[in-house]
Amino acid sequence: MYRAISHWAKPVLIVIGILLAWWILDYLIARPIPNLDVSDQAQYTPILGKQFRTQSELVAIGYTMDRKYKRQIAYIKLVKPPGFSGPEVVAKGLLPKGSILEVTAVLKADSWLVNRIEYVVKRIDGDQPLGGKMVVDVDLKSSRNFGLSETEFKFINSNS
Repeated sequence: MYRAISHWAKPVLIVIGILLAWWILDYLIARPIPNLDVSDQAQYTPILGKQFRTQSELVAIGYTMDRKYKRQIAYIKLVKPPGFSGPEVVAKGLLPKGSILEVTAVLKADSWLVNRIEYVVKRIDGDQPLGGKMVVDVDLKSSRNFGLSETEFKFINSNS
């Protein structure tokens, strides 16, 4: 009888171990990664006040960081159409071509799994497409155009 129990116990323990590892990885990867405001660090202060003009229409996607997907906007991501969707998306809008944006803050992902910088921007020539903090991704591999996509944003001047 002991041999019969141990014969099937090993595969069951392996399956339980795999499921536990899957759950841990899912939790670590899928959890919201908090952003820290690093605007006051010397390496990021030169970008504050810089202004850019959008080179094309952008989709403003308001998303939540709440794991229960409450309908409150945490950030508004500016991306090329068609954008993205999912349960975290709570609102969408459009930012017209030619809009002028000013960098007001720099956010950095607070995780050893992710290396990400985003600029918080505000529209200075009209209304925001949605209410909340608008962010744009920074290409950390590029030193051109302050890390922003040249097909989406054109540097126009410095306000500071």
